[in-house]
Amino acid sequence: MKDKLISILLNPFLIAIVISFAIIYSLPDFFRKYSIEIVSEGLLGKNYKLFSFCDLNNNGISEKIGFKDNITGNAAVKVILDNRIIIDQWNLYGKFPHNNFEPCYHDLNNDGFKEIIIITQKEDSAFINIIEPLNKNGIQLKRFICTINKQNNNVDFSSSKIHVADLDLDGSEEIIFSINAGFSISPRKIFVLDLLKDTIYSSKHVGNKSDISHVTDITGDGYPEILLATNSAGNFSDTSISQFDDYSSWVIILDKKLEFIFKPIEFPSSFSSIYLIPIINSKYSKIAVLLNTREKSIIPDKLMLINSSGYTEKTMDLDAGSYCLYLVSSDNSESNQIILYNCKSGLFELLSLNFEIIGSYDGLANSKLIIEDLGSDKNAEFIFNSNNSSLTTVFNTETKKMIEFELTNTTNGLLHTSIIVDSTTSKRLFIQKDNRWFTIKYFKNPLFWLKIPFFFGIFTVILFLEYLIIKGQKIKDKRERVIKNQIIELQIKTIKNQVDPHFVFNAINTISEMMLMDNKIEADKFICNFSDLMRKTLKNSDKITCSLQDELDYNETFIQLQKIRYDNCFDYIIETDKNLNLQFEIPKHVLFTYVENAIKHGLSLKKKNGLLKICVVNKNNQLILSIEDNGNGLEKSKTSKPTSTGNGLLIMEKIYNLYAKIHKKKITHKLIELFDNKNKPVGIKVEIKISL
Repeated sequence: MKDKLISILLNPFLIAIVISFAIIYSLPDFFRKYSIEIVSEGLLGKNYKLFSFCDLNNNGISEKIGFKDNITGNAAVKVILDNRIIIDQWNLYGKFPHNNFEPCYHDLNNDGFKEIIIITQKEDSAFINIIEPLNKNGIQLKRFICTINKQNNNVDFSSSKIHVADLDLDGSEEIIFSINAGFSISPRKIFVLDLLKDTIYSSKHVGNKSDISHVTDITGDGYPEILLATNSAGNFSDTSISQFDDYSSWVIILDKKLEFIFKPIEFPSSFSSIYLIPIINSKYSKIAVLLNTREKSIIPDKLMLINSSGYTEKTMDLDAGSYCLYLVSSDNSESNQIILYNCKSGLFELLSLNFEIIGSYDGLANSKLIIEDLGSDKNAEFIFNSNNSSLTTVFNTETKKMIEFELTNTTNGLLHTSIIVDSTTSKRLFIQKDNRWFTIKYFKNPLFWLKIPFFFGIFTVILFLEYLIIKGQKIKDKRERVIKNQIIELQIKTIKNQVDPHFVFNAINTISEMMLMDNKIEADKFICNFSDLMRKTLKNSDKITCSLQDELDYNETFIQLQKIRYDNCFDYIIETDKNLNLQFEIPKHVLFTYVENAIKHGLSLKKKNGLLKICVVNKNNQLILSIEDNGNGLEKSKTSKPTSTGNGLLIMEKIYNLYAKIHKKKITHKLIELFDNKNKPVGIKVEIKISL
């Protein structure tokens, strides 16, 4: 089982897959489906407050609309074509409100040209302005809305996002917006401009600062209702001003006449907010209600589902945070989704219309979230623009991946975003942050389709490299096997020299003589040494190396046999360094050939007083082995044995060369003839050096 598992783990295909995944994971995401590029950036320019983009004439190309103060200090609108041609400037009545304003673009008269609708202020009065820049015969008007109360002689108000809808189903659309006074408190009302009747009418005092979140039919009577987003600022609690206390948030929905469709629902918590989104499909019409509170110990944050009668059908308590609620619409209303975004943590969750969590993802904290189909593929992207940093993140709902980029040289505060449409390119995102603006291109990455071929290419290359490595290893192993076989063949020759018939015959004769002379103890000792030598010779016949200890033991056994054979005509000494590693691997029989030659051609001729000395030391990172005898020198040893071929030394030379090819360890040897004071040969010394 273990061997099978190891075999599977060492499978080249599996190894290639693992390495490929590791490489792919470490690579930058070159092949993501969508990419982001900052196309251009710049400053707003003198007196400009806002840039926005809209296709005013429905030709598929967005015009650039600049909102600025003119030379008189009043509000003005300038329209610029994509090729930087200025169409004209329209001067409005009054100034832009001090607080943020948001223009509305809509084709009110269905003539194919969009109008620009914007709120302005003249002293203590609010006005609505409508201009149709690209059609001289289009709508051009201004209307008085209301008077704003003053606080410390200051006019402080803001207007909501402007909506357009046919509230009374008379075929003409109405303009719906809110006016929210600040510390002056009044008015805080919803207003409707009926263009057909040329009249403006308003709701009762709402109490909270309110915005219009949606205008849609939730009662099923065919008439649109107005859903308000309210915010309790804690400015007043005087019921003479309004029946709706500003220390509470209220769920308020208005009908076409700006009357309440049900009694407003109160949540008594100052500095809290209510946001509503409609949930409409073929089965029912509901309203999702998000409650954000600062006093969470009194009333926690909640997500509620109510019906058109104001009855709460479902409640989900939320963890502490600061939440925003969005509706992601699709062609099929049954597939609509709710986005619950925790601005504090950055977590955003996709919910079904029944508040079931479909998925949760980590976005960018403390950001304004924009939902837009930037890729024009019917999949919404989530754009997080950080309020307190220069980071912007785009989350793609199809790929479930984040793409992060940085807006350079910006300060805190997001002012405006807009979508630029060009018939020849994909949508572009325009971001204005303080006085800087950026144009961002979000597009399908052309390298995306190379993702699979590239990854397959990585796998193929790695598999090919594995094949080359395995092939090279096989070639190396084959070469080493050939060399090892050659070494073994050479060593077999040395074995043959050891156990040649003469040696065996002489050993048997020696044993026979001992037995005849009744020298049983010496005979037994000789037989034991002889059998030990034969056993060691045969046991290690398939190896090319052995430990230094084994080599010394083997040679000592051989020497003892030869001593007996030659009637103890010589003695021997074996010396080794104390700290020497005797388990160090060396070529087998590295000593034997020289020991055999020393005895056979030197010491056997002396008849007595012979000495064989073997010394092993570690010096200068080399293992030095020396074999020294006090025989008669080279010349006499050559003439004393005329039948000797001298092949032993040649065999050892070949073994050393082959061994070096396998183990990369150089081995050298040299013969040194020894002389006495009279220059008379007195022996031979062999020195072998093996690099460690």
